[in-house]
Amino acid sequence: MAITDSDEAEIVQLLREDVAATLGPEYESAIRNHASRIREFLDERDDYFEKVVEDVQQEFHDLFIHTEWPPCPLHRRHPLWYHDGGWVWEQLGTRIAPLGSLRDGLTTASDDHAP
Repeated sequence: MAITDSDEAEIVQLLREDVAATLGPEYESAIRNHASRIREFLDERDDYFEKVVEDVQQEFHDLFIHTEWPPCPLHRRHPLWYHDGGWVWEQLGTRIAPLGSLRDGLTTASDDHAP
């Protein structure tokens, strides 16, 4: 099934919320560009979401915008990774926050686990 306008709008909105909460609002055009470009190549919604998030995250790392984005809430020395609709601390396999709720997840995670 083809990626719809609604799918594209949703991934842009969710990812924009996480980026704005952690880095600021100035990256919306990068998110939109990735979402638009990748839409041409993928048909499955979950694959599309994963690829858009992955490419935006990779751009932030490669261009040294923030090499650990989004940072682990406990250590701030390594990034979280996107899997199955949310941000995951891979070392423990712990889901920190769903996509679009990163600020809430960071607060919750740091409150739940003292460093």
